[in-house]
Amino acid sequence: MIVRIGIADRSIFLDMSLHRFDDGNGKIKTMITVDERSGITVVSLARPPVKALDHPMIEELTAVFSRLAGASSISGVVLTGAGSAFSAGVDTKAFLSYKQDERRRMVLAITGMTASILSLPCPLVAAVNGHALGGGFVLMLCCDYRLAVNDDALRLGLTEARAGIPFPAGPIAIM
Repeated sequence: MIVRIGIADRSIFLDMSLHRFDDGNGKIKTMITVDERSGITVVSLARPPVKALDHPMIEELTAVFSRLAGASSISGVVLTGAGSAFSAGVDTKAFLSYKQDERRRMVLAITGMTASILSLPCPLVAAVNGHALGGGFVLMLCCDYRLAVNDDALRLGLTEARAGIPFPAGPIAIM
């Protein structure tokens, strides 16, 4: 996987040719957007419809946070979901479609993702704009600070166990 972060008009952009999706309107978009605003970097999960984490997205998040950890000009990072959901967690349909070896690699990749997030030398804020379930809840817990939308319908929690998805060691260590 090649991830390139460049600066254009004070915004950080990612060129990830393998991790794009068609938005249904003929437009190709990335699963994660990264935008710098006056020293604050906003990382937005953008994989439709509910920002579910499949193996490529987990690898992409790991790469993004690893590169941000090495950037010297960043004073803080905000993690949010594009649209009305933060993240529905692991994409259970994708996970169940993987062969056993791919499932194992994905579970290990989640531990690597949490390690890359926790390696950030600056504050990380979760701007929880909607449901944060399972792996999305873990992403929220990895953050130093959490701000959530004031909505009685908001759902937060660990749900993968009910779907038979093993819980990775990395997230267990942070909880």
